[in-house]
Amino acid sequence: MASKKKASLAEKGKGVGSSGHAPNSDVVQDPAPTEVPARPWRRNREQIQRDEQLAWEASCKGRGIKAERFIIRDSFPPDNEVIQSVVRQGLLFWFERDPGFNIELIEEFYKHMVVPEAGTELHPEARITSRIGRIPVIVTPGIIAARMLYAPPTGETNYPVLNEAFDRDIVFENMYLEKRNAMIPHRPGKFKPSFRFVNQLVCYNLDPRATENKPSETTGNMLMAFLEEETVCDWAWYIFVKIVEFRDASTNTRLPFPVLISSICRAVEG
Repeated sequence: MASKKKASLAEKGKGVGSSGHAPNSDVVQDPAPTEVPARPWRRNREQIQRDEQLAWEASCKGRGIKAERFIIRDSFPPDNEVIQSVVRQGLLFWFERDPGFNIELIEEFYKHMVVPEAGTELHPEARITSRIGRIPVIVTPGIIAARMLYAPPTGETNYPVLNEAFDRDIVFENMYLEKRNAMIPHRPGKFKPSFRFVNQLVCYNLDPRATENKPSETTGNMLMAFLEEETVCDWAWYIFVKIVEFRDASTNTRLPFPVLISSICRAVEG
């Protein structure tokens, strides 16, 4: 009896696989899974704005400062052409003693700065907002004028519209000691003394994205306009727009107007 049972078990074990189950030819095998490519991740508008803000904040650290230049008025005769132009334009702030600035304060202001949307910076209610710690800071053309002790013109202005009115030959004739040395971009080393002087002021005090060593044609026209007696410009508004343009630009321009911004922030801090 024992031998028969063993034989029976042996027979049952024939053809059994390692799993202990006999293969079933009627079972349909599942096909190999098909790989579906991952859907690309796209940022929404809020995420894009957040990433841009983080990149902007990081860029403000270590950019450097492009500080305003102040004039020692007693170093020049009263009839100096540039000194007379500065007085005529009402920019007496440039004659003040340089009060200095705080780099960390400037970086903090620009890091959190929010500017008007493009095309709205000329609106009477346009403003720049920022904060120093938890203290809000607001910048408007009126606030800029107050901190610069500047009285904006009460009538119509003709600049920067006037910037488009200068003929290139006239600019070359007036700006250079010898017209044959004129070229674009300009060569300040070949300028007449008054234009060399005003170029050093304009590229720091009014248009910090301008290049002092190689002024563009637009900058050259601005130098002409600044020395023209007929020029009427609201320079507080002009500086306001330049701050807005600085935030919108993708360049690594140094942080501008540090003395002015420091004055505004200190006034808010009390």
